Amino acid sequence: MALGNGITDCGKAGDGADSGSAKMGLPAFKHVSLKGGVDLHVLETRRFKTVLIEAVISEDLSGNASMTALLPAVLRRGTAAFADMQEMARHLDNLYGASFGADVLKIGERLMPYFRMEFPSPALVDPSANLLAEAVDFMAEVMLKPRIENGGFVSEFVEGEKANLISQIRSLVTDYDHYAAQKCIEHMCLGERFAFYEYGTVEDAERITPGALYDYYRGLVRTKPMDVYAVGDLDAGALAAEIGKAFRRKGYSPVSLMDTEFIRTASSEKTFFEEMPIEQARLAVGFRTGVRYADPNLTALVFYNGIFGGFAFSKLFKIVREREGLAYFAGSQLERTKGIMLATTGIDAANFDRVMELVRGIVGSMADGDISEEEMESARARLMSRFNSTADSQTALINMHLEGMVNRHHVDVADVLEAIGNVTVGDVVSVARGVKMDTAFLLRPKTGADGPSRRQPGGCGGP
Repeated sequence: MALGNGITDCGKAGDGADSGSAKMGLPAFKHVSLKGGVDLHVLETRRFKTVLIEAVISEDLSGNASMTALLPAVLRRGTAAFADMQEMARHLDNLYGASFGADVLKIGERLMPYFRMEFPSPALVDPSANLLAEAVDFMAEVMLKPRIENGGFVSEFVEGEKANLISQIRSLVTDYDHYAAQKCIEHMCLGERFAFYEYGTVEDAERITPGALYDYYRGLVRTKPMDVYAVGDLDAGALAAEIGKAFRRKGYSPVSLMDTEFIRTASSEKTFFEEMPIEQARLAVGFRTGVRYADPNLTALVFYNGIFGGFAFSKLFKIVREREGLAYFAGSQLERTKGIMLATTGIDAANFDRVMELVRGIVGSMADGDISEEEMESARARLMSRFNSTADSQTALINMHLEGMVNRHHVDVADVLEAIGNVTVGDVVSVARGVKMDTAFLLRPKTGADGPSRRQPGGCGGP
C-alpha cells in the first residue's frame, strides 16, 4: 500500500492541455471513449524515448481473487497466433526489443488484471515498421485471442501458472513484514472485500481448472470495462484508430462494479497475536483515518501520514526507534481509496505493550496539536519532490490517472502541488482528530508450549 500520487485531469481528445498541467509543462491525458466498453487515455509527450501502453480490466476484489490473479499469467503464455512464450519473445524482438508483462493490481476493493508493453518511440525507428500498430495488435492478441484447447485454456499453461501462483501465495508466510501487514488487514477488514489477498488462497488456486478459468475469462471480457493508457511521443487520434480496430469486444454487455466500502471510524480497538519460529517480532497497526481519496482534506492526511510514520524524520521513527530504541524499523503507509493507514515495526515481542503505548501517545499528541512547523516544512519539501518526480516516470503517470479513475475523481498535478503548498498545521490537526486505531497484529516468536501472556490492550480478544 504505497503512498499514492496526485492525479492528472482527464480531457476529451482534441482538447488542449488543461491549464494546471500546462503551467508545469506537463500535458493532460486525453480521453477517447471507444466502442465495446474501451476507454483510451493518452498523454502525448516527447519527454520519453519509449512509449508505454497499459491495458487494464476493472474487476471487483472478491473471494475469486485467485482466478483473477491467475488469468493474466495464463494469457501471456500463448495465443492463437503465437503458440507459446518462445514465439511471443521472438515477435517482441522483431518489434525493436519491445517488452511485455502482465499481473494484477489492487486499488481499494478493485483487483485489476493489467497488461503492459513498452517499445521505442515510433518516431525513432523506420516508419515502414508500423511499430505502433504492431504493438497494439500484439497486446490485443494476448488479451482477446487466447490459445484454446478442448473448450478451455491450454492445460499445460494453467497447471504451470497455478504452480507459480501457489508458490507465490505460500511465500507470503516467509515474508514476515508483508505477512504481518496482510494479517492485520484481514482482521481489521473482516467482512469487507478489502480483506482478500490480491493473489487469493492456495485452496482456491488448487481448485481452478482450464475450463473454469476460460469461462471466467469470457465473462470478464464481455462484461467489465477496459481502460487503455498510453504515455509517449504519439498522436491520440492515431492510437485511438488502432485501439478501436484491435480491441473490439463483440457482445459487450456491461455489469456495474461495486464501490470500495468506506468505514469512517473504528468501532473498537482489537488486538491479535500469532506465533512463528522467528527471532524478531513484527507489529502491524491499522487505523481508520476518516478520509478517503475524493475528500477535500486528503492532502492534509498525506501530511499526517508523513509526519506520523511515512518519512525518516517521522514521530514513529524518532520516538520508537531512535529515542526509545524499541524498533528495528518503523514506518507507515496510506491506502487512500479505502481510507486506512497501516503502521509497521520490527520489535522484540517483550516490548509490545510499551510500543503500543508509544504509538497511542503519538496519535493522541498529534490530535492535540503536537505538530511543529519544522515537521510541516520537512513533509512539504519531501511531498513536493515526490509529486514533481512523477513527471519523469511513465508508469507513475499512468498509476496517477488510474487511481483517479477508480475513485472517479481526477485531480490535476499542478493543483496537488498547490494544495501541498497551502496545507497548514491546523489542517493536519483537524485530520488527526479523526484518525482512530482499529487493529493491532503481532507476529511473535514461539516461546514454548504455553507462550507468553496474551493480554489484549483495548479489551478485544485475539485468536
